[in-house]
Amino acid sequence: MFKIIGYKFYMSAPIFELSKRSYSNQKVANLEKIYTGPIGKKIFMLKIMSLTTSLTAILLEIGLVTADVPTAAKIGWSFAGLFTFSTPFLGHIVLRKYVTEMYYDDTNDTYTAVMYTLFATKKYINFTVEDVKHLGVEILSTVRIKGRAMFFDPNHFTDVNHYKRLLGYDKPLNLDIDDLQEDLENLRKAKAEAANKKT
Repeated sequence: MFKIIGYKFYMSAPIFELSKRSYSNQKVANLEKIYTGPIGKKIFMLKIMSLTTSLTAILLEIGLVTADVPTAAKIGWSFAGLFTFSTPFLGHIVLRKYVTEMYYDDTNDTYTAVMYTLFATKKYINFTVEDVKHLGVEILSTVRIKGRAMFFDPNHFTDVNHYKRLLGYDKPLNLDIDDLQEDLENLRKAKAEAANKKT
């Protein structure tokens, strides 16, 4: 995959391969990068640091358990080990929705979102505009794609039209007057009932 020329590494494969957890394992070279998350590298480094410190703490704990240490100290280190083991999971729960990169394939009119897994490997999710579900109010989520909540920043798209297309802003606004009048009537009834209850 990599060639060493002098002291530098060069990729001999195309830009990236779709992972086995994705929908195919074919090599992709005709993708246009349309989004780069501003904190993608920081998330990667945070996951690596969290996994490394947890692994180090677990190895130290194994050394303490086998050493000639008082039982109270072993219990204390075991309790502390629970926290060191749980930090990668907590970090993943908070950061799993963040999209680090997004690509567009104009030949198939499909998108590929790149996210990090628990073990800091990239996961590629292929989708079309029809797979995107728009959310009302959900914390740290922009859209839901194939049942998975995703968060991306509109300011970091290279072409804003892709963002508009993903959120459905390119479609005409559908205002049904009958629905609006019905909602207004229900609101008036609710206010009248609340006023009657107060008196």
